[in-house]
Amino acid sequence: MACQNLKLYAKIQDDAIIKGMVTEHWGNAMPSKEKSSSNGLPLITKVYLYKPLHLAALENQNGNICAQIHGELISTTTTDALGHYYLQLPAGSYSIVVAYEKGFFIPYFSGNDGVALLQLEPKKTSILNIKLNQKASY
Repeated sequence: MACQNLKLYAKIQDDAIIKGMVTEHWGNAMPSKEKSSSNGLPLITKVYLYKPLHLAALENQNGNICAQIHGELISTTTTDALGHYYLQLPAGSYSIVVAYEKGFFIPYFSGNDGVALLQLEPKKTSILNIKLNQKASY
């Protein structure tokens, strides 16, 4: 039993961490001399990590929004009242998306057809702050 616990502990020590903050921005987000750009407001929502996704996995995509995702969900978490999220999982390649209204927000696209691809390294913490700016104008 003790040996089994040590193996589990060693595996957890090799895991990667991704954390950050999800904020929502709207209205005129263009910075000017009179006004700095807004930091947005924290958003309580769900953050999803999938095996790497490509555009073909997105249903009813319109810009950074899609209605449904057809892919293998690896992990999910809910942001706290300040919009912070935290996930600890095995190192590897993933796609990250956020629940938004009746669908999903894709924070960025990778290459020609990658959907928010990220590479998490063993024993490293990656920080990714996500700005939902669908209702903002620049």
